[in-house]
Amino acid sequence: MTREEAYYRQILLMSGFADFYDAWLDSLLIEEDPLSDVVLRLSECGGDQNQIVSALHSYCQSGSVDEWAVHESLRLFLKQAYGAGEMTRAEVASAMYRFSVNHHAVTGHDWEDMNRLSDYYSLAPHRADGLSCFDAVFLPFLNDDISLEDKFWNQWINDSQ
Repeated sequence: MTREEAYYRQILLMSGFADFYDAWLDSLLIEEDPLSDVVLRLSECGGDQNQIVSALHSYCQSGSVDEWAVHESLRLFLKQAYGAGEMTRAEVASAMYRFSVNHHAVTGHDWEDMNRLSDYYSLAPHRADGLSCFDAVFLPFLNDDISLEDKFWNQWINDSQ
């Protein structure tokens, strides 16, 4: 298991997405030979989510993590769920917020985009064209990782006040 995969799974767990965990751990127990220390530790956690998150966190802290790769995995997770109708626009915006606050990077434009998108979704109902304006940047970000432009959002916020 890479640190990026561990970090991705850690953020999912911390953000309330735990349905994947048992099947994922089972696959790691089958695929890894010999089992890595982190997989052994995970297997000893049982269903204690705090211990699981702690084990993943410790593993991620033991080396470098490609933040962009983790962000991209989370964006693709949301893209798939939204595209399949498993999540609404509101649920995706909420998940983006949770992802952005549950990562450990001090800064990062990718995480800021997720955080801002969730903020702007909450502002959208206060504008006549709010949801269509939101979709104009939400869908390109979700589908193609097209970053937000500060100028666009600053203008949008000023128009909302």
